[in-house]
Amino acid sequence: MNRTAVPSAFNAALVWLASFRLRVLFRTSFLLLAGATLVMTVYVLQEEKQRSYDNYQQSFAKTKAQIAAQLRHPSGQLALLNPSDGAMPTTPLHPVLLPFSAIDFDDQSKVRNAVEMAGCLVQYPRNGSLCVAIGSNPWAGGFIYAAGTFASTALVPHAMGDKFLDTAHRLRVEVKLRGQTYHWIAPFEPLPNGNPQREGIRGRFTGYVDMGRDMGSRDYTNARTVREFRGWVWQGANCIQEHAAGDMADAPDCEKKSFFSLRLPVDVLRDALFQKEKPVWPPSDLNDMQVRVEVLPPGEGAALFDSNADGAVAPFSLGDLRAQLLPGETLRIRKSGAGKGIDLVRLSGSESAAAESSPLLTRLIRRLPVDSYDAPIELTEDVATPMGNYTLLLTGDARSVNKSLSVVATRLSWFVGAMLLAISLAWLVIEVGIIRRIARLTRRSSQLSKSVKATTSLGDFDLADLRGSDELGILANCLNDLLRRVKEDAEREKIRAEQEKDMWHAVGHEI
Repeated sequence: MNRTAVPSAFNAALVWLASFRLRVLFRTSFLLLAGATLVMTVYVLQEEKQRSYDNYQQSFAKTKAQIAAQLRHPSGQLALLNPSDGAMPTTPLHPVLLPFSAIDFDDQSKVRNAVEMAGCLVQYPRNGSLCVAIGSNPWAGGFIYAAGTFASTALVPHAMGDKFLDTAHRLRVEVKLRGQTYHWIAPFEPLPNGNPQREGIRGRFTGYVDMGRDMGSRDYTNARTVREFRGWVWQGANCIQEHAAGDMADAPDCEKKSFFSLRLPVDVLRDALFQKEKPVWPPSDLNDMQVRVEVLPPGEGAALFDSNADGAVAPFSLGDLRAQLLPGETLRIRKSGAGKGIDLVRLSGSESAAAESSPLLTRLIRRLPVDSYDAPIELTEDVATPMGNYTLLLTGDARSVNKSLSVVATRLSWFVGAMLLAISLAWLVIEVGIIRRIARLTRRSSQLSKSVKATTSLGDFDLADLRGSDELGILANCLNDLLRRVKEDAEREKIRAEQEKDMWHAVGHEI
C-alpha cells in the first residue's frame, strides 16, 4: 500500500509541476538573462581592472625612465645640485651650483651654450634673462658668474678720461652674503669690431667699486678698476622688432638684444678656500646669498633690466617633476651614501578633482582579484653628477587604478541599469500580457476538469473575458465556442433523456 502511494504522489507532483512548465521557462529565462548581464558586467570589470593595472605598471616604468632621463640632462643635473620643491621665491636671485667646473666667461659661444644647456636662466619680460651661478670646482677661484640678456638701443660707451660714468650704459651689481655687501658699477667700453652693422657691437664692462652707493659720489677720476672683475657684452646687429621699410638698424628707437657675461670676485668665498680646514663646496649658505644685477641707461632713467623685477620665471626645478606624477605616486630623491631616510626632495602627485563614484562599485572593484596586484610598486634609479650620485625612489599606488576604474564604472552603470530595466519591462509585458492569461486559462481548465469528474457537468464555465485578437485570444474564443456548443449539446441530450424517461413512465402506466 505504501509502495504504490509514494510513486502516485510523486507522479501527481510531476503533473502539477508540468502545469507550470511554460511559466517557469519564461521566468527562468528572464532571470538567467538578468544574471548573465550582471556576470558579464563583473567579468568586464575584472578584465578592465587587470588591463588597467598592467597599463599602470607600464606607465609607471615609463614615468621613471622619463624622470631619470630628464635629470641626466645638464638642466636636470642643475636641479639635482640645487634641490628645491619650487616653493622658494624666484627673486632676489641666489647663485646656483653648475654641473660644470667653471665657465669660460670671455667666450660668448661657450658661455651661452653653458647657461642654456644647464637651463639656469631666469626669464624676465622684455627679452631679459639672467643666470647667477658658481662652478662645481672650488679651486676655479671662488667666483660668482652671471650671464644673461637685456634689450636696449645701441650701447653708449664710456669715454676714456670721463670722470662720470652715468653718461654711458652700465651695469650695477650687488652681492650680499655672510653679513657683507659688495657693490660694483661697470660702464660699457667698446672693443674694435670689423663691421658693427653686420656683426653687432662687442665690448666689456669695466668694474669699479660703486662709490655712488658707498660714498654718494659720481666722480670716478682717481678710481681704480676692480682687478678680478670681468665683464663682456655682445650686442646683436638686428632690431628685435621689425621696422617700417626704409628704417635702418641704427635708428634711435631700434632695440637690440645684448648678451653679457660677468665674473664677480667675492673675497669671502676666495678666502674660505685657503683656510686650514678643507673647504666645503658648495657653500652651505648658498641659498642665503643674494645677487642683484641692473642694466642702467645713460643718465638717470629707469633701469633697462633689474633682476629683482616682478614677472621673473624660474628655470626648471625638481618641483616641476610633480606634474609627471599621478595621484598616489611619490618621488623621493636622496644623495647616494647619505644617511638612510634623508630625502632631499619628496614630491607627491597632486590629487585630481574628486569625481563621483559609487561606494558599492568601489567595494566591488576592490575585491576583484588580479595578478600581482598586491606586489609593491617601487622603482629606483641612480643618476650621476659631478658632485656625486643621486638615487631616485619612485613609489606607486595601485589603488589609484581602483579609483579611476570606479569613476568609469559609475558612469557606465547607468547603461547596465538601463539594460536590466529593459529586461524587467520585457518580463513585465510578457508576464501581464501572456503568462497571466495562460495562468488564468490553465486555472479555469483545471477547474473544468475537476467539475466534469465530480459532477459530470460543465457548470458555469466561461472564457469570454479571455477572448481577443491575438493567439491566446483566438484560442480562448475557440475554446469558449466549443465549450458552449458542448454545453448546449449536453443540455439537449439531458432534455432528450428526460423526455425518453417520461415516455417510458407513461408507457408503463398505460400497461
